[in-house]
Amino acid sequence: MRRIFFLLWSAVLLTAVCTSCTNNPAETEETAVVATPETAVRPTEPSQPLDDSNFIVIATDAPNPPFTQFD
Repeated sequence: MRRIFFLLWSAVLLTAVCTSCTNNPAETEETAVVATPETAVRPTEPSQPLDDSNFIVIATDAPNPPFTQFD
């Protein structure tokens, strides 16, 4: 009898928690965000081409290093 009583109260509690979480109008209403100059999308400046002195060559003895498998 105690087990049935525990299962009944667990089901009631679980149902109450689920219904209180799903019926929250603050989560479902649409909010409009006004674009301001601070939040607007701005194009980025093109980057300068890199010169050869900025590259690092990594040598390894592995037959198939994972960073060279581009397919």
